[in-house]
Formats: sequence, C-alpha cells, structure tokens
Amino acid sequence: MNYVIEGSGALVNEKGEETPLKAGDFALVDPSEKHQYRNKGDIPFKMICGVYCWFEYFSRIPAPHLGDTNCHDE
Repeated sequence: MNYVIEGSGALVNEKGEETPLKAGDFALVDPSEKHQYRNKGDIPFKMICGVYCWFEYFSRIPAPHLGDTNCHDE
C-alpha cells in the first residue's frame, strides 16, 4: 500500500501504462507485479510505502501454502 503525501506522479506497470497519482491518493500493487513510480510534476513526488509482511513472505515462494503465516518466524 502506498500513500502519496506530496506532488503528482504515476504508477507505471510492466507494459508502460501509467495510472495518475496525486497527494492524498492510495495505490495498491501486488508484490509480484513489476512496477515503478514516476514524478510527473515540478515538486518532489513523496509517498509512504507500507508492505504487510505476509505479502513479502508469500511473494518469495512459488506455491503459497496454508501453514503458519506468522511473519516473525521466518
């Protein structure tokens, strides 16, 4: 989950398609998706990025299992 705190920009997917973002917007990207952010304005594009540890854990293994999802036991 990303929250834009200043400026304007775009979330760019693997195909180069852009989704506009501005201060106050949220963006959610699956951890397995290739993506980048691009500043589209004259001031810095600032955001806060928060990634739930469960996403990080399961994005690293090819076949998610239904076992323990306690992120602190890795």
